[in-house]
Amino acid sequence: MSDGDKSGISRAIEDVNQAVVKPVVDEVGQALELGVKSVIGGPQTTQDDPAKRQQKQLEEQKKKQEALRVLDWYKKIEESQKVVRTQSQQQVQEKESQEAEEEKVQQFKVMEKQKKQQSIAITQAKTKTEARGGVGG
Repeated sequence: MSDGDKSGISRAIEDVNQAVVKPVVDEVGQALELGVKSVIGGPQTTQDDPAKRQQKQLEEQKKKQEALRVLDWYKKIEESQKVVRTQSQQQVQEKESQEAEEEKVQQFKVMEKQKKQQSIAITQAKTKTEARGGVGG
């Protein structure tokens, strides 16, 4: 009877193994496989319906249009900044050239004044000399 008892227990264990353990192992294996596919990025088994796909395409198209609009806006801003910088540089150059011109005018006026003072001094020296009646006299 001990052989019969062993075979009965063995059968019970096999039945439990097939009824409980094997399905659980299969489910765990499928879950692991699905997890690995999602991490790796493998093909997904779910199919998108055409309406969702079309909606996604429309959203992507809107995003692209918005991105292009933003890029155009940034280009316009950049062009405006270039124009402003150029105008600013021109104004600075004009101001510097005006200042240089004024400096030249000031220097010319100073030189003219010095020449007048020298000519006046020479004229005064001549008149003093003539008024005295000569150099030694």
